[in-house]
Amino acid sequence: MSDTSIITSEASATVVAPKVPHPIRTICVCVSALVAGIAVAHWYEQHGHDSFNGYLEAHKTTITADREGRITAISQPEGQRVTIGDPLTILSDEGLENELGLIQDEIAQADIQLQRCLAESELDLQWRLAELDQKIVDYQLRSASYLKEKYDFELEKSMLADVLASNQTASLQDGDGLFKAFVVEGGAPEIERMTTALKMETMTNAADVSGAQVEICEQQLKRLESAKTTLPSTVRRKSGVDAAEASVARAKSQLARVEAKRAGLTIASNAVGKVGVYRVQEGDHVMPGQTIVELLDDARRHMRVEIPSSRISKFSVNQTVNVRFPGGTLRTGRVEWIAPQAIPTDSNSHGHESLILVHVEQSGELWPEVPVGTHVKVSLQ
Repeated sequence: MSDTSIITSEASATVVAPKVPHPIRTICVCVSALVAGIAVAHWYEQHGHDSFNGYLEAHKTTITADREGRITAISQPEGQRVTIGDPLTILSDEGLENELGLIQDEIAQADIQLQRCLAESELDLQWRLAELDQKIVDYQLRSASYLKEKYDFELEKSMLADVLASNQTASLQDGDGLFKAFVVEGGAPEIERMTTALKMETMTNAADVSGAQVEICEQQLKRLESAKTTLPSTVRRKSGVDAAEASVARAKSQLARVEAKRAGLTIASNAVGKVGVYRVQEGDHVMPGQTIVELLDDARRHMRVEIPSSRISKFSVNQTVNVRFPGGTLRTGRVEWIAPQAIPTDSNSHGHESLILVHVEQSGELWPEVPVGTHVKVSLQ
């Protein structure tokens, strides 16, 4: 074997060992990677979660059914703005309608009976009033006659008293007039004076009797006038008018009660806002307390923002936040309140971290007109 072959074989057999890195360099690379990872994590923590999911909401007024029934009509379309008292839906109740018809028939019959009683009462009243008026006239004439007699007797009594005072005797004779009936003679004896005194006493008694008759007539007139005043009510009662009116009033009271129930079949708005999505349809049977629809007060809108529990410390009440609407419109809002309790979430979507609801009210420039429920992005300023 030649020397050249030996040299070649030795060269081929030589193995080059790999170059080993210096330990200090390795440590530096590891430290640099760790620092870079911490910096990235810190930046991600500060900026990577700076926007959160929010949903536009409005203050809601829930409209419920007050009674059982079937929806026969929906009066307002969804999205329609309504005010207090506007009808929303109408219910039907066959039992109530039947009851209403029966009461209306009862009122009609009671009214017919009332009109009949009123007619009879009017005729009876006219007849009785005429009878009372005739009696009143009779007593007035009798009272006038007795009063005239009283005045005549008192006049005769006065004349007899004058005769006795002048020691003369008066005797009554037939004649045309009262004064012609007196004949005065002088020097009357005692017996004639006694006769005159007795006549004067008779005139006094006659005047008293006539006065008593006048008082009796006046009392009768007062009684007749009082009877005339109370006669209409007495005749109405005896003719059955009061009973008929009571029947009509009772039936009308029942009608008012049923109509009030019927008015309850119209479910009306008790707030101002826009009609939301109806929970019922025409023909559906509803029960008392069942939700019919929600009214959305879009003038009082707010945001419901879901914040991971690890980030809730960044939020505080009255804090101003940015709100980005679809299309890139940017507005601001104010944190009104933060829920005191977290909401457990699905681990597939949020890991094992729970969410906390944050209520954001409108502030600054008005928010754009977008539908309630619109998804927005909320970020810290």
